[in-house]
Amino acid sequence: MKPYLLSALCSLVIVGLASSATGSGELITNGAFSSLEGWGPEETAENRKIADLNSPFSEVYPDNGKAVRLLGSSKTRLPYLQQTFPAVTSGKVEVSWDFYVPEDTEDPSAPGWGVALYDGKNFKMSVAGVTISSRFRLNGEQGAGGPILLQKKFPAGQWYHFQAILDLDAKTWSGALRAQNGAEETFHDVAFHPTDGEGVEVGGIRFGSMAAGKDQAPKPFLFDNISVRPVAP
Repeated sequence: MKPYLLSALCSLVIVGLASSATGSGELITNGAFSSLEGWGPEETAENRKIADLNSPFSEVYPDNGKAVRLLGSSKTRLPYLQQTFPAVTSGKVEVSWDFYVPEDTEDPSAPGWGVALYDGKNFKMSVAGVTISSRFRLNGEQGAGGPILLQKKFPAGQWYHFQAILDLDAKTWSGALRAQNGAEETFHDVAFHPTDGEGVEVGGIRFGSMAAGKDQAPKPFLFDNISVRPVAP
């Protein structure tokens, strides 16, 4: 695809995503991390800390000078950040979050972080998610997963903004990943994780380490501006 066509396509997707949630209600409490109230689980409370840093992306929440720093471990499979909310069972849901890649993320084999939206009835059932390490992969926390948006190592020392629309009826999602330096990647109509049930619903979001069973922990990562909201018909 020619560069100018890709740029135009990315712009259309971003504008569409930014405008789609107008008038809808936020399901996440403290997504901009003024505090950690509403976030669990208690078992990993020591692994998440408020940081006096802020994502430069302010489309979802105004700047407040805060983010959350997650400190990974190779000894637990529990989420390091998790929140449940009233399940959305049909229609479309917009989800977004920002993350910062540390300057010293050099080892491409180092374990990374996984972010998953999970089923409201079965919290162990991931509906859709990503893995973030030396590359950004859709649905990567379960097996080979879906497409890779960034194959090469992330340019470190900058923030990234991920934003997507989940179509619960079609069981697909589409969206974009934007870097602080202006680079963009998009994806369209990627299928959710296979599920055993007939329906799909979204009732929570979790952030976890991909290091369980490995000898090394992932680098500490910053996350900010976590948002989940139904899209108005």
